[in-house]
Amino acid sequence: MESLTDEQREDRIGALIRELAGYEQRGDTDRAKQVKTELDRLGAKGKAPQKRAAKAKPKKRTEL
Repeated sequence: MESLTDEQREDRIGALIRELAGYEQRGDTDRAKQVKTELDRLGAKGKAPQKRAAKAKPKKRTEL
């Protein structure tokens, strides 16, 4: 097992979570399972962060 600093471990977990989200979105269950196994090995907890809400479009000014 390779030795990672806390920062490297957190970076790797973040990358794996993003990778997992992509596989789940495409329905690639085999790769998603492999990524989940790696996340478990690293001791990752929780779920992927929620997607950001769409930016609200600014209201147009109307002339009086």
